Amino acid sequence: EALEELNYEPQNPEMVFERGFFLDGIQGCMHVFIEPYYGDKSKLRLGEGQDWGWFRSSELRDLKMLNHDRQVVEDVAQYLSSNSTQKE
Repeated sequence: EALEELNYEPQNPEMVFERGFFLDGIQGCMHVFIEPYYGDKSKLRLGEGQDWGWFRSSELRDLKMLNHDRQVVEDVAQYLSSNSTQKE
């Protein structure tokens, strides 16, 4: 999906959780992966969607996105926060 959406091929993604969803009468399962990105941001290219950018989780309220996706991003932010304190 990252390759299709941003022309980026993940190198070593970590699956953090999976989440079931029901959207437009269709039931599915979303697998959520994370990976640090250290590359040149100018090489990323939007393949689908309306727009993209780099945002802090605190800025989610101002973004046009599905509530389900908003919750996933909030859960990833919480996962990252809790794991960074465990490593200290």
